[in-house]
Amino acid sequence: MTQVWIIGSGKFGLRAARLMRRQKEPPMDVTLVDQDRLCLEKAAALGCTTVVGDGAEFLFKEMTRNRKPDWVVPAVPVHLAWEWCRLTLGTGRLVSHLLPEAIDACLPHPMRGTDNQIYVSHADFLCPPNCSEPDDKCTVTGKPRKKFSVSPQLQ
Repeated sequence: MTQVWIIGSGKFGLRAARLMRRQKEPPMDVTLVDQDRLCLEKAAALGCTTVVGDGAEFLFKEMTRNRKPDWVVPAVPVHLAWEWCRLTLGTGRLVSHLLPEAIDACLPHPMRGTDNQIYVSHADFLCPPNCSEPDDKCTVTGKPRKKFSVSPQLQ
């Protein structure tokens, strides 16, 4: 049986869980992890195992050489791999740095998150959930994807 851990049980996490639970071959054992108990109740109704807690901490504690899923699906508004690496290597070894606000003007549709994280998107619209994200062009507009660079003053 294919083991899947979905980190985040919001809109995208639940969508991933529904799609995976419908799949018959190979059968999927789906675990959803979220800090919000109410969101997890919807996941439990899908027949998923649920875990209340922080996603990065769950991966740090549960994923070992002897216990690892076939798939980890990140569905949280943080860079899950970064957070897992930070916990694995030590929070003192990997640290984030404050990014200057001037960098926002160099990025496509920037959004500031908590802890000064920056999220960017090439789209000024809500992307479809089944977007294949090709590097060369947008699947909605058909237009080439814009390349961006950071000015030397900001580096």
